[in-house]
Formats: sequence, C-alpha cells, structure tokens
Amino acid sequence: MKWHKQLIVLIVLTLCSAWHASGLAHDNPTVEELLKVLRINGQITEQQYQELQGKADASDSSQASPTSPARAKVDYKPGRGFQFESADGKHTLAIGGRLLTRWGYTDRDGGATGQSDESEFRIAAARLVLRGQAFSPKLRYFFQTEMLNGDVSLLDAIFHYQYQPWLGVRLGQFWPGQSRQETTPIVALQFTERSIANDFFNVGRDTGAELIGGLWEKRLHYRFGIFNGNGLNQRQRSTDYLYSGRLQFDPLGPFPAGEPEIDDLQHPRVSFGLSSQFNKVGKKDITRLNADNDALENIIIRPGFSGDNIDIWTSTADAAFKWRGFSLVSEYYFGNITTDRAFDFGSGSPNRTFDAHGWYGQAGYFLIPHHLEAAFRYSFVNPNNNALDFTLRDEIRGALNYYFYGQNIKLQTDIGTISTARKKRRARDELEARIQLQLVF
Repeated sequence: MKWHKQLIVLIVLTLCSAWHASGLAHDNPTVEELLKVLRINGQITEQQYQELQGKADASDSSQASPTSPARAKVDYKPGRGFQFESADGKHTLAIGGRLLTRWGYTDRDGGATGQSDESEFRIAAARLVLRGQAFSPKLRYFFQTEMLNGDVSLLDAIFHYQYQPWLGVRLGQFWPGQSRQETTPIVALQFTERSIANDFFNVGRDTGAELIGGLWEKRLHYRFGIFNGNGLNQRQRSTDYLYSGRLQFDPLGPFPAGEPEIDDLQHPRVSFGLSSQFNKVGKKDITRLNADNDALENIIIRPGFSGDNIDIWTSTADAAFKWRGFSLVSEYYFGNITTDRAFDFGSGSPNRTFDAHGWYGQAGYFLIPHHLEAAFRYSFVNPNNNALDFTLRDEIRGALNYYFYGQNIKLQTDIGTISTARKKRRARDELEARIQLQLVF
C-alpha cells in the first residue's frame, strides 16, 4: 500500500509540473482541488498535502513575469488586527482594537457608610491600536487610544528602536518600568481589575525616554528611563523628573506574557523582578498632576498638605511561576514620601516622612486546558502614616474565566470583598461582583 501512495504522489507532482510548464499555472484552483480530493480520500496525508500545495505555490511564483510589479500584502491575524505590509517588506501596519464590556454590582455594607449600592452596565475599555515597523524591523511603533464617554484620549505613543537584542531605546508616552501587574496589559489580566495594592502605588503612564534590552539569551531584561513625572498627557513645566528602572530575570527561559497560564506549558517557567521609581515634585505641580499617578493622588493630594517639595520613592519586588495550566504571582510594594516641611492631618504629631506597604498574591489553574480557569487573589495596603483616614485595606477575590479564543475572546467573572479599617469611623466593607466580556481584534 505504501508504494501505491508514493505512486499517487509522483503522479500529482508530475501533473503540477505539467500545469505550470503549459502556462496554466494561474489556473491553480484545478491543482488545489485535485490535492484536496486526494487528501479527503486518504490517498495522501495532511503533511503531504501541505508540501505539495507549497510546491505548487512556489512554482506559480517562479512563473510570474519578472516585470510584474510587487504588491503590498494584506492579512488578518486574530488579536493583532488587520495587517498591511509594503511590497518591499520594510513597512508594516496593524490596525486592531480592544473592547471590554462589563456588568458590576457593589454592596456597600448595607448603606451604613452613607453610600448607596450600585449596579450598572458599562464599557470598561474601548481602544484603537496601531502598531508596526517603519523602514526596518528594528524601528517599531505603537499607538493606543481610549474612547470612552464621548472622549478620545491618547494612552500610548511609542517609537522603539532595537539596535541589538541587548540595547534599544524607547521614546514617547508609555508605562515606565514599574510593577509587573501595572505593566501587564488590561486584556491579559486574570481578574477584571488589578489589585488594590497595585492601584495604590502605581505611577501610571508618563512621557519620556527609556533604555531597554535583554541579556544572556534574553533571560535578564532591563529598563531604565527618565520621564516628566507629571502623569498621562501632561506637559513638563519644571526641571524635576521621574526616574524609573526595572530588572527581570527569567532563569528557565522566556517567561510568557500575561497572567494566565493559557499555553499549558510542559516545562516550568519562573520569573523574578525588581523595580524602583523616584519622583521629585513641587507643590505648584501637584494641582496639575494627573490622577493616573495613584501614588501621589492617594497620599499627597489632600487638604492640609503644606510641603513645597516632595520626594516620592516607590519600589516593588515580584516573583511569578507558570506550568501546566497553573500560574502564581506575588508582588510586594513599598512607598516613601519625604517633604521639606513637617505636616499632619489632625494627628497632632507633624511628620516629614511617611511610609506605606502593600502586597498581593494570586493563583490560577485551568480546570479545562486552554479554556476554563479558576483564580484566587488576596491583597492588602497598609499606609502606616497620618496622611490617610484608614489604617488597613484588604481584598479577597475569586474568579472564574472562560477563554473562547485565547485572550482574544474571553468571559471573566469575579466576586470579592474589600474591607477598610478606619481611624475614627466604623470599618467599611464592600462586596463586588463583576461579569466582563472581552474582545481583542
């Protein structure tokens, strides 16, 4: 039987050669149909079908007129959008989008806090993404805009030149090299939102420049940058900047992006990270700092502040693990605020330095490989200062997610509580439930 199949393959190859030699190569559907019939009838294997089809396409290309002009290529890749490529291959453009629709319910401790419960449908994210290369694969660009509530705002505008794997430069508006979770895209999260620890300490997007690269076969990654320090879509009006750096070590090989372990890795992957940011601002700058910088918003932008110059340190240490559908990530946050003038918020003991701590740990496992995932997270924030009216906040949350088409189409559900201990008022507990549908195209 084996010689019989080999004979059929030989006949098909002869027919393909004859078709092209006779100038009928452009009537290639006839050849393709013949190959499909042979595959369906079991006369050739899928591998043989692909090989023969490839040879037919190659022969067709070789018979093309040398004077015929090259044409630009158009394609579509799920999750990457519509792909456009110039005839010479030097220029590419991908147009895609991200849409997150959500229903949420919040129970605010029976109304004891004076705030009513909430329930609503809303658009959590509606984004247009443009990316590609210009003149060379080394020069890449990325643009992302947010379109919500009738407004269009610029999130990312990046020009990235990678001279060598170990040395590249990035210019524009983007995330500085801060915490692992903050720099994970919203479409690659396990939960509908990031942890309360991350939301408290993150410095958000900013405008600046950064050196970036990978060493030791891309096992050690670094990012060092300088930014305006004013937040999203803000101009710099002083000589003070935000300095940022991040190191990430992946000892067992490249660590897959995103929080879920959707790839069902057969070999474990481990990743460790450190980051630190220093931001020096003056009182005159605080009123125009964007709320995207939560570290400032949570601690400094408050009634009673009297300092003229503020030094803000934020640092993180993280570790992550992925293997066979299981994922684990943990991250510690530290923040320090130092001012040139002592102040207090009714405590009676003025201070110049304030510290804050936070942590989260979360784990996920695919009950059905590639599709159904269960996840759990615990997070807390301890401000440890007089700048806030709460002493401790913690979060407990569980999630159940279904991935229809990877991260491109997924349904997320999570439920959890956020408890806030207050200094002079009763503690506040909130119950949150959310359902979110995500589409990336």
